[in-house]
Amino acid sequence: MLTPELLINIALVASAGLLALFFIIVLTAPYPGFVLQAQENSNSWEVTQLDSWVQQQGLSLGNQVAGIAPRGGTTLLLEYYHIPNLSTESAIKDLDRDERARKLAEVYDILSQPEIEVVLSDGNRIDLTLDHQRPLSSIPIPIWFELVIAISAPLIGALVWVWQTKQLETILLLLSGVGFFLFAFPSAASIYAIDMLYFPTYLFWLLRSGVDVGQSLFYGGAICVLLYYPTKLAIADLWCKRVFIGLFAFAVIAFLSSWKLLTGLNNFSIFQIQQNFY
Repeated sequence: MLTPELLINIALVASAGLLALFFIIVLTAPYPGFVLQAQENSNSWEVTQLDSWVQQQGLSLGNQVAGIAPRGGTTLLLEYYHIPNLSTESAIKDLDRDERARKLAEVYDILSQPEIEVVLSDGNRIDLTLDHQRPLSSIPIPIWFELVIAISAPLIGALVWVWQTKQLETILLLLSGVGFFLFAFPSAASIYAIDMLYFPTYLFWLLRSGVDVGQSLFYGGAICVLLYYPTKLAIADLWCKRVFIGLFAFAVIAFLSSWKLLTGLNNFSIFQIQQNFY
């Protein structure tokens, strides 16, 4: 029999698993060891932060970067590729989601190579060997707070639910907490939040789909909890169904309008991003 104590332990283990998921996503992403800042009225990017192991290979603070390339490969200009700096968001926002994700995936593919070339604005090229993992110290402190809040929501819902597992209001509270995690977690593990953090397209797809589902669960659960607690309203059953049906219909419509199903290489079906990401 699943006792409250056992369910609490399961909830704690699940929370630890969610934290581990964040580490896996962030720490396994390619790490270039430097941060770029866009220059006003220029197509170049200034190196504003870099690790010592990158500096030892020849890149310096203040270098003006025009692009990156795999060793001996074609240069990728960075006009649309670096998101966190607000001065560049207007350029990337001009692209639809499909084009934006494709461009970001191109950066991911290059940074996933063991050796890359950083192309400076003066035409010089600096060879870099990328053999270091992203340090936890590179993750901004506000992201840790956001991550804790994201994981706490389903944990709190679970800790309430384990004592009244058959009460509809506690189930709804748990669903709301899970939904909050689904749409808050991608904000923490995001290129908008962590400099030079790039993912493959499929991971963008998974995270963004989680946002759509999470919003429906969070708002639906929160609204329905108020219909049942502290006193069940006469319209609770009917309107709770309507709320969830309406929100999930919205999520499906948002999903279908945000992604297109294409046939990729070898006739595998792949999802490709279409409109604004995140």
